[in-house]
Amino acid sequence: MIWHTQGSGKSLSMVFYAGKIVQLLANPTILVITDRNDLDDQLFDTFAASKQLLRQAPTQANDRQHLKKLLKVASGGVVFTTIQKFQPDKGNVYETLSERQNIVVIADEAHRTQSMPLS
Repeated sequence: MIWHTQGSGKSLSMVFYAGKIVQLLANPTILVITDRNDLDDQLFDTFAASKQLLRQAPTQANDRQHLKKLLKVASGGVVFTTIQKFQPDKGNVYETLSERQNIVVIADEAHRTQSMPLS
């Protein structure tokens, strides 16, 4: 867990962390989770501007099915999504999104979703 004050470069810290992960792990997928669309777009733009460091362009998941498809690809990637795509529908059973061992999750503002109904 890393804590930053507002305006202290949290987005760039995430980009640099992701850049290191890409170098050190066996072709990982980096999953960046946010809790708001505007934050998702802003962070996505920061990562997109850093695609040379990341050695790939990021992708935004449009919905649950698109997210599942992106996570099943074995060739890595940087995937952005919102936490709302993980919110269960009462009574539904969901299959595993991926069995891969090299998916790294970066959750931005994770503390805001750790109470009902998203916890």
